[in-house]
Amino acid sequence: MFCGKCGAECKDGATFCGSCGNPLSAQSSGFTPADRFAAPGNVGDTPAFDPSSIAEQPFGAEPAPVYAGGPSTYTPPKKKGLGKGALIGIIAGGGVILVGLIVFLVYWFAIRNTPVNRYRRIEKDSISSMVSSFENVYQYGGSSGMDYEVTVTLGSRAQQMLEQSAGIGMNWLDSVGLSGHVESGDDAMSYSAVVNVNDTEIISANAILDLAEGYVYLQVPEVLSDYLGMDMEELGMSSRDLEQLSMAMEAMPDQEQVSDVLTRYLELVVDHIDEVDRDSGKLKAGGVSNEYTTLTVVLDEDALTDIALAVLDELEDDGDVRDILIAMGDAGLVGYSMDGEDYYDEFMDEVADARERIEDDGLDMGGEEITMTLYVDGNEVRGRVIEIGDQITISYKCPEEGNEYGVEFTVEQYGSTMFTLSGSGEGDTGSFTLNVSGIDAVYIDAEDFDRDALKDGNLKGTFTLTFNSLIVRELGSMFEGAELVVTADTSDDEITLGVEVSANGGFLGALDLHTVKTKGSSIKIPDDYLTEREWTREVDVSDLLSEIGSRLRDAGASSQLVSMLDMLPMILDLN
Repeated sequence: MFCGKCGAECKDGATFCGSCGNPLSAQSSGFTPADRFAAPGNVGDTPAFDPSSIAEQPFGAEPAPVYAGGPSTYTPPKKKGLGKGALIGIIAGGGVILVGLIVFLVYWFAIRNTPVNRYRRIEKDSISSMVSSFENVYQYGGSSGMDYEVTVTLGSRAQQMLEQSAGIGMNWLDSVGLSGHVESGDDAMSYSAVVNVNDTEIISANAILDLAEGYVYLQVPEVLSDYLGMDMEELGMSSRDLEQLSMAMEAMPDQEQVSDVLTRYLELVVDHIDEVDRDSGKLKAGGVSNEYTTLTVVLDEDALTDIALAVLDELEDDGDVRDILIAMGDAGLVGYSMDGEDYYDEFMDEVADARERIEDDGLDMGGEEITMTLYVDGNEVRGRVIEIGDQITISYKCPEEGNEYGVEFTVEQYGSTMFTLSGSGEGDTGSFTLNVSGIDAVYIDAEDFDRDALKDGNLKGTFTLTFNSLIVRELGSMFEGAELVVTADTSDDEITLGVEVSANGGFLGALDLHTVKTKGSSIKIPDDYLTEREWTREVDVSDLLSEIGSRLRDAGASSQLVSMLDMLPMILDLN
């Protein structure tokens, strides 16, 4: 049986429709869903469906059910919202998750900041900075290049000294410069250089060393575009020397490999430090003091034994160390008359012997301990003290208080201070004293000093150095009141350095250096070259010296010097 209003199927004998609640009559029993669209007269007197009788519905609204009786008055039931119980459940569940997250974060932070974990994290940051500084110096591996420029400027006092040494007038000589490019590859090196006097180019030269073939090529563009080729053996280098030099260049491990090895073994040592005491202590230097967290490590013989065994274990399976030692052995860099494989085998035999000895007897430190104390501010190291028993103490202290800072770096041996660098400053300025064996030897005033750059191994600032009168007296009276002004601006790829020297209130001279690392490129070995005899036959030495003399004259050189150059070919012929 079906409802006459909504057409829903109802149980036989039901009084009301279970879908819309319409009272059921007897005639409903013969109604079927198909009767909704029945032709006129097929369902009693119910008129046929007229589409125009449907009221227009808003877009998206649920349409009313339609059947043979015309538009329905059916109103769909409203959707039920969340009940109070469900809402409370969601809030309670979210609260549990939030509490769990907070507990996890507190636990993670507590574990991360245990004394041991904090010490390891800080030391590994220090290792990273140290290795980065090492990479700035160690440049082996693949091809690399560098542009350079060096200029020496002379003051009147320096000109007088040079004149006395040379015996000719030199007061015209204001500056001498050398600039060019250096390129290094696995088995070849190239150099280019330009000599300038008083900013006037005098002469240039290019040189290429082919270590694989044992040849050196030289070009002087002002003389001849062709290269002069010379066998290095004829220049006094034996074939064995050349072979070792070439092999040595190839054997040098590249920068990345060395950095990986350094990092791995230093971090291995740090990871085997299992006991760290955390406390607080006052750090004092240069009249500045502050309270910092201290992390102290004490390495006794047992701890050092564990570290040594861990290092030896790592060496046994270290492919990088194996490759480095074999290459160095093959190149003869270790002073042994054996090939690389034999050298490595001998090294590993010594490692095995050391391991057996340490396992049996441990490391004998004579009862001494190594104590290391870090003064830390967050993750920043403000001080470090290393004590090796009663023998050696190395300390670095740099407390900060507001904009002020103090510095003290000391090395002591058996209780006696070998040297100390100490002082204080504010912002980017500072004053320091270098004391050697109890004598204040050098006084340093700093301006525009970038201490953050120094932490990364770079030096930026201007530093004025003056000296103890005892030291000046040893140098001679002409250096009385000597003062050096050093201006530095270094980075990973570029170095700018200036040194200005004055004494007795007058300017002596200055040195300016500028280098820039460049991307390495392949070194082209000349296909054609002249032998020494051919090159000498092509080159007119008189013309060369005449050209140099002319350029020196343009630079302001004395006529006496130019005349000496003109006479040089004659002197050579007489000899």
